Amino acid sequence: MATVILATGIGVFGVVVRGSVFLLFFGAVLYALSQVFLSVTLANFARNELQAIQLGPLIALPSMVLSGMLFPVNSFPTWIQVIAKFVPMFYANMLFEGIMLKGYGVVQLAPELLIIGGMASLFFVLAAATLKDRIVA
Repeated sequence: MATVILATGIGVFGVVVRGSVFLLFFGAVLYALSQVFLSVTLANFARNELQAIQLGPLIALPSMVLSGMLFPVNSFPTWIQVIAKFVPMFYANMLFEGIMLKGYGVVQLAPELLIIGGMASLFFVLAAATLKDRIVA
């Protein structure tokens, strides 16, 4: 999916990427993994498929607001800025902005890459730990 989105943005819409397209792709995949593992972790607590599906907007909407995608995070009250630091999309936005607009490389974006990678690892462990054996009749 990341490949299709990046190829469409660059090829069809002419989006200029000042940094490495490979690093952008790697960051997008790493971010996607963190979101998938977070979703699986939360879905493991759902009692049925409908509850699991309803968790999607509960993750996506607050993530978009707290990430700085819609409003600058520094315009929020201090306590909300602290909460925003626990949202993977916050670091993904910084990563994508650094690569696409500023041409940053791995050295400048190492903190964001490490944090997103750490979150993906944490959510993977939590997803595995909360997984239940379910027998479908």
